[in-house]
Amino acid sequence: MAWLWVALAIVLTILEIAIGTFYFLAFAASALITAISVWLGVESFWFQLLIMAICSMASMFLVPALLQRLNRTTKGFTDYNVRIVGMSATVIRDISPQHNGIIKLATGAEWTAQSQETLQAGASVTVTGLIGNIAEVAASPSDHESAQ
Repeated sequence: MAWLWVALAIVLTILEIAIGTFYFLAFAASALITAISVWLGVESFWFQLLIMAICSMASMFLVPALLQRLNRTTKGFTDYNVRIVGMSATVIRDISPQHNGIIKLATGAEWTAQSQETLQAGASVTVTGLIGNIAEVAASPSDHESAQ
C-alpha cells in the first residue's frame, strides 16, 4: 500500500512543478509521510487517511506562514506590493480623477494608477499609496515646478 502513497506524492510533485504554488508540494510531503507510516507498520487504510488528513491540514496552516516569512525581504513589510510606495514612475497612459491610467515603475513593472489630478503620458510621478491593486500617484515635485 505504500506504493500508492508514493505514487500520489510523485503526481502531486509533478503538479507542483507545473503550477508552482507550493501547496501541492505540501500535499506531496503529506503523502510521503503517510507512505513512511505504512512502511513503519500502519496497516489500517482509515488510519492512513487520518495521517494524510492531519498532515495536509497542518501544511495548509504552515505553508502560507513559511512562504510569507521566506518572501519577506524588506524589514517591516509583509506585502511585496507595499514596497512600491515612494517609488518613482512614468505615466504611460493618461490619468485623471475620473479615469485610471497606467504607470511604469523604475523597476519596469506596469501598474494601474489613479490620481486626484490630471497627469499626461510621460509625466513623472511618485507612488503615494495603494488601494487594493491600484497605485495612488501624485506628480513628482520636479514636474509640479516645471508645469507652473
